[in-house]
Amino acid sequence: KIKINPQTFKFMKKIKFFLLPLAFLLFSGCYRNQEIQPQKSITVNGTGTVSCIPDTAFLTFTVTTSGWSAKNITLDNDTISNRLIDSIKNIGVSEEDISKSQCVISNPGNSYESKRNISVTVRNLSLVPQIIDCKTASIKLKSVEYSVNDEQTLTRQARTKAIKNAQDAASLFAGASGTKTGSVINLLDMNYQKIFDDSGKINITAAVSVTFEIQ
Repeated sequence: KIKINPQTFKFMKKIKFFLLPLAFLLFSGCYRNQEIQPQKSITVNGTGTVSCIPDTAFLTFTVTTSGWSAKNITLDNDTISNRLIDSIKNIGVSEEDISKSQCVISNPGNSYESKRNISVTVRNLSLVPQIIDCKTASIKLKSVEYSVNDEQTLTRQARTKAIKNAQDAASLFAGASGTKTGSVINLLDMNYQKIFDDSGKINITAAVSVTFEIQ
């Protein structure tokens, strides 16, 4: 067996208790230095627009009847609404594309008033003028809105263009500064608009904000 002098043993213990905290401080310092290093990044905005011709129209009619009896004006409203629906079907609109809301009865004065909306989806735009002409004194055209049947796909295309636009802008800025872009750190969908231009086309515009890593 190797015998260790008691004084030597005490000295080694002192060294041990001194080196352990020192090693911990050095390790903690290195770790903190790694944490405070900021990540280099660049944030740019991008927009993308897709134009298309409307292929669908949404029409809403309001049927109004009034009188002294709430029961009678409701029956009258049912009759007028059913005639309107039959007329629209005869023009060429499918029954599945016509919906009727419940009657709402109010008492604006001494008499009663009954109102309901008839909503129509028109997939053949050439039929729109004929359908609008179905309005009468009791049937008012409330709104007409044009759209596209597959708007979701067009919106996805506009967003894809917006992201590509942001990528091009980031690459341009990074190249001018002698760096290059890396992976995407953050992507924010900022805005979505559907606007009609003077030619009658629908312009779907998407806007995004993208943060890229700089290498």
